Amino acid sequence: MSAGREAAPGDRDRARVLIVGCGAIGGIYAARLARVADVCVLDVWREHVETIRARGLRLVVRTEDVAETLTAYPSAAAEPAALPPGPWSHALVAVKGPETRAALRGLASRLGGAIVLTIQNGLGNAETIAAACDAPVCQGVTMNAGEAAGPGEILQTEIGRTWLGPHRASLEEARAWGALLRRAGMAADVLEDPRGAVWAKLIFNSAVNPLPVLTGLRLSEVYADPHTYALLRTLVEEGTAVAAALGISLPHDPMAVIDAHRALGSAHAHVGSMKQDIDRGRPTEIETLTGAIVAAADRAGVPAPALRTVYRLVKAIEARRATSAGAPVPP
Repeated sequence: MSAGREAAPGDRDRARVLIVGCGAIGGIYAARLARVADVCVLDVWREHVETIRARGLRLVVRTEDVAETLTAYPSAAAEPAALPPGPWSHALVAVKGPETRAALRGLASRLGGAIVLTIQNGLGNAETIAAACDAPVCQGVTMNAGEAAGPGEILQTEIGRTWLGPHRASLEEARAWGALLRRAGMAADVLEDPRGAVWAKLIFNSAVNPLPVLTGLRLSEVYADPHTYALLRTLVEEGTAVAAALGISLPHDPMAVIDAHRALGSAHAHVGSMKQDIDRGRPTEIETLTGAIVAAADRAGVPAPALRTVYRLVKAIEARRATSAGAPVPP
């Protein structure tokens, strides 16, 4: 059954999923969830939306172990007013962290009855969503990764797990999201307290994502170079110290993930989302990633000199790009 068709009596328990943001991560989830649910994507990139409407959403998977192409046919809209009628049983927020508030404008009244899940990188996203609507909110992180290859096409370069749990929701509501993801063939773990998983991914991203921006190296080259690898270790150590000061227990060591990626060598093809944003002249997530850890370090009285330096350098590059493009410089 294609998304948007009126449900037949036997389909009445079929999930209806709204995905807010159909970039790399939103597109990966949309293509996979469309196999087991009625999916609608909401994205401001109109050419992307029009291509999905005309030809479907193409997910090209190219990892060290998997090479396949999936085509899904979700419904698609470029603004809330164009969405098909609800209600939605599930909603996934997958826009960049700084875009969360804007992406939810006009959506609060459409989310009644939905369990909202954020898998965005960084801190503050769940709080922003909870302030914008009355729906139950879950938060989590994912190790799936990729990039938007063009209108209607997503390239997935990493297949990974999703960890999620309640923010302003019940554990059963979080489990409903986990069950749906597993039905779609995605690995998902439901946690009573997802903050440790959120911080583990935060520390990983805050260390890894800025370095291709600062060095011009691909991620595989960042991992391989002994100097940038040593800096990665320092950044992770500082972030881990901040988490410990806040009483947050990490479920795994972010350096173990970095070392697993490093072991892949040149087979690790992911570019890094922050470098993609800089190359395309878009604002990065540095404020909700590295900047968020620096702010938490200051509140906790924990020194974070390497994280602060990396944060300031990326902000300088953002400002230079924004000035050259004639765009306002973010604060």
